[in-house]
Amino acid sequence: MKNKGRIEKSLLFCSLGGFAVFISVIYYFFMSITKDLSTSSELVLWAEKNHTALSLISEAAIFSAVFLLISSNLLLPNVKCRLVKSISKSFIIILAMALVLTSLFSGRLVYQVYHIVLNDAVVKLVISSMVAAVHMASLALSVFIVTVSFSLSKKSKLILVMGIVAALSQFVLAYPWLLPFGSIFIIIPVFLIWFMLFLRFIHRC
Repeated sequence: MKNKGRIEKSLLFCSLGGFAVFISVIYYFFMSITKDLSTSSELVLWAEKNHTALSLISEAAIFSAVFLLISSNLLLPNVKCRLVKSISKSFIIILAMALVLTSLFSGRLVYQVYHIVLNDAVVKLVISSMVAAVHMASLALSVFIVTVSFSLSKKSKLILVMGIVAALSQFVLAYPWLLPFGSIFIIIPVFLIWFMLFLRFIHRC
């Protein structure tokens, strides 16, 4: 039984870490390619130019969704508060859906389907949908971080404080068209610091 508990904790630790890394990859490449999106006159050429970044976003999104679902299945059964569990579960589902949609939309800009050629109008719709999916993911993650942080506030004030900062940064990131690219070098570290604190807390439990 002890070995089983250690295996589950290790799997939880790895899956949460994997989720944090992959979603950070999404944010970085998403911000790097969308910074010049409003000035691009031909979106088909924009998609071709950012082929590699879109591929990475697509793959990272699906992996982060998988890691998220694995970690949530291991983590939530240990949550005693029904309200926290209910809120967390709801926003994890929303976040997972948003990540799958992000993978779907970004992947459509990269991979050909039956040699169907996309025109600017269709690409505009797909890009808008991809941005909307990332927007939804950031908002869901923001609420999830706040919920977890407040549920642990009695045990760790540091997690609470960093959680509030991380949640606010995620909320801001939900509107990438309002942010300069350099802001990602603040948002991602804040998010990762909170996640490391959270992982450290789990490891001690």
